Amino acid sequence: MDFKEFDKQVDIEQLKNDAAEIKKNGGTGDFPELPAGIYIIKLDKLELGTTKDKRPMMKGQFSIVEGEYKKRKIFVNRVVYGTKNDANMIANVLSFLESLAPSEDVGPLVFTGYAALAELIMDVAEDVADLTYEAEYDADAFNPISIKEVFEEE
Repeated sequence: MDFKEFDKQVDIEQLKNDAAEIKKNGGTGDFPELPAGIYIIKLDKLELGTTKDKRPMMKGQFSIVEGEYKKRKIFVNRVVYGTKNDANMIANVLSFLESLAPSEDVGPLVFTGYAALAELIMDVAEDVADLTYEAEYDADAFNPISIKEVFEEE
C-alpha cells in the first residue's frame, strides 16, 4: 500500500506538532469527555473543509486557556451541503461567525456561494485571532459552543 496518498490529505506539519504537544503533556490523546460548562477559549483554527465524503463542512478548533481543563480542545463542525436543510446549516454557520465578533473590516456575513463562504470563514478567523471568548460548551447540543462574552487582548 502506498501511504503517500494519506500524506497528501493531511497537514503533516500540524499533525506532527499536535502529536508532540500531546506527548509533551504526558497524554496519550485519550481524554475523558469534557463536561458541559462555561470555559474561556481562544480560536486555534477555523476553515471550510470537507467531510470524509467530500461535502463542505465548517471546522473550528478552540483551546481552553484557563482553569482545570486548560489546553483541552473544543471542536465545532457544521456540514453545509447535502443535508436535509442546507439553508438552515449555512444560516447557523453565519450566526456562529457573527458570534465571534469580527470587525466591520470583514464585511457583511452573507452567503454568496461556497467558494465565497470559504474565504469569509478564513477572513473571520484571521480577524478574530487575538480575541478570547467566554463560551458555554455542551457536546450534546446542536450548537456545542455558544459565545457569551468577547475579550480583546490587552
